Amino acid sequence: MTSYYYSSISKFLQTTSNEIIGILAKSQSQDVHLTVEIAQMRSWMNEVKLLKETLSTIALEPTAGIILEYFIPRRAKRIDTVILTHNIIFVLEFKNNAFVEMATSYKQNDLHQYEDSALELRDFHKESRERVILPILIYTSAKVIPFKPSLDQVKNIIAVNNKNSLIEEINRCIAVYGSTHDIDLSKWESSALRTYTNNY
Repeated sequence: MTSYYYSSISKFLQTTSNEIIGILAKSQSQDVHLTVEIAQMRSWMNEVKLLKETLSTIALEPTAGIILEYFIPRRAKRIDTVILTHNIIFVLEFKNNAFVEMATSYKQNDLHQYEDSALELRDFHKESRERVILPILIYTSAKVIPFKPSLDQVKNIIAVNNKNSLIEEINRCIAVYGSTHDIDLSKWESSALRTYTNNY
């Protein structure tokens, strides 16, 4: 199972939060054969709420897509959210102050961990090759690390702490890096992560 949920963003916005959480919970129980914990359900509820509030206010392409709980097999972990729009791959990771210690600054291992997920896509994911990849950490109890332009394929990590700062940073990135080229949601979601070769 590559991800627990994926759809166009327009469909995501039309689907109720409870329906989305139900799909996530069912997918996880089928994947690891364990009952989903209450803390995980609450975390998903917070994430989906923030994503709906954010994405409903941004001018996205009609073909824009969203993927939740995308599996990175080499690291045996899942990316919380991937957003595909304007030929940009946004890699979003959430840390919620209801479940982590209150802080005013970011731990370096958090920043490296989320940047590493973006690097995995760059190096091993066919449909991410030669596309802009932008890691964003949503950490509700810490300060913002704003957008800084970069010539690298994987851009400098951005950190935000609420809906408004997330909207602002996504809009900035689209203005600088966005293009009219589409990313095919189904092809991206089903593209396997594999060892890089020049022929793949």
